[in-house]
Amino acid sequence: MRISTIVTLNIFLFVIVFAKTTYGATTVSILEPIKKDKTVRTGLDVLIEDHLNYLDGKKIGLVTNHSGITRNGVKNYTIFQKSTQIELSVIFAPEHGFYGEASAGAKVEYQNKTGPNIISLYGRNRRPTQDMVEGLDLIIYDIQDIGVRFYTYISTLAMTMEVAAENNINVMILDRPNPLGGEIIEGATLDPNYKSFIGYYPIPTRYGLTVGELSYMACNNNWLSSSPPELIIVKMDNWKRSMYYDDTKLSWVKPSPNIPDIETAIIYPGMCLYEATNISEGRGTNQPFKLIGAPWMDTAIS
Repeated sequence: MRISTIVTLNIFLFVIVFAKTTYGATTVSILEPIKKDKTVRTGLDVLIEDHLNYLDGKKIGLVTNHSGITRNGVKNYTIFQKSTQIELSVIFAPEHGFYGEASAGAKVEYQNKTGPNIISLYGRNRRPTQDMVEGLDLIIYDIQDIGVRFYTYISTLAMTMEVAAENNINVMILDRPNPLGGEIIEGATLDPNYKSFIGYYPIPTRYGLTVGELSYMACNNNWLSSSPPELIIVKMDNWKRSMYYDDTKLSWVKPSPNIPDIETAIIYPGMCLYEATNISEGRGTNQPFKLIGAPWMDTAIS
């Protein structure tokens, strides 16, 4: 009963804080959809279809991976590279790598002999250095997340915002759906004393926000280790809080190797807790997070 009460109280406080900081921020600009459509458009779609001229003349850094695609499957960086008005200077890749090729916890580095200039933020560095961002006018963040606190893409987001603020660089968030929707909040709120790369914000396990909303909230509640950067959030079109990812009709691209489908994303917030035990959560099988097991477990258990 005590644990249940604490969780409920933390969730209640979380919702109240969010409601109080939804309006009135002086460091946030919102780019709204212009070309109305009946389908869900991500922040990337809205940017390139409605606001691409916002990037004219800018030297940009792009934080992204293989999930940064349009609703038609076009990679974000190829769009920026083709524009004669935009200079894409550098791409920053989070855990699992730019191509989504690396397993959880695997360090990634790139030689950049061919193709775009890619810097891993899950190798020697987990945050961009001053040299890496020098000369940039804007850093764009465009990664599909899954709405769970210990999924590390949002930690990379926080560290990128901190570095941007320290170097007077604006940050643009291309919003994407929370695959778990935006109506349910579950789990205890993280104690800030235990802040780490797998828990960077004092939020519940399943926090019910998009990355655009989370970045806004982090800046307004002083959750960053620096003053907040100037934020530009490109909103989605036609996304509703009641939507799970399959309701959006967008193609599912597994955001990391062991989240192959929306069903896995839904059970991940609970099943990933087994990582802290001596029980396997099914990584390496064809049903990650849908199975648990250990050599000592009795197979007769039902």
